[in-house]
Amino acid sequence: MDRQRVVEALNQALGEELALLTQTYWHYVMATGTASPPLRERWREMSIRDMRHAEELAERIDHFGGVPTTQPKEIRVGGDLKQMIQDDLALKKEAVKMYTGYLDLVRDDPITYHMLIDILKEEEADLDELDAWLAE
Repeated sequence: MDRQRVVEALNQALGEELALLTQTYWHYVMATGTASPPLRERWREMSIRDMRHAEELAERIDHFGGVPTTQPKEIRVGGDLKQMIQDDLALKKEAVKMYTGYLDLVRDDPITYHMLIDILKEEEADLDELDAWLAE
């Protein structure tokens, strides 16, 4: 296993999670309207879960001797509820694709592999929920 490549991949994932936790948290704060109360609470929960993902990734990067990034990917906030959901959906889709692509890279490291699988499962569940919100 190429530790440098793994650190780079995990830092990419960390940047994604930093964007996700920030974006979903600000949507929690900014959401208004009669449809917003259940969405607001779910955004808050998603942001907390994404913060745990970021923490796990940063700890694993440190384990490999790397320096965890502090730079999130692009963050989009604001707009109406539909726009917020679409923006979160787009970022979650990127995350799912990214994590799926990293599984082969870390297959020889069961701890990192299972960590990414667990994160991937939660991101896919969020993706399904966001898709359902748009369908309403």
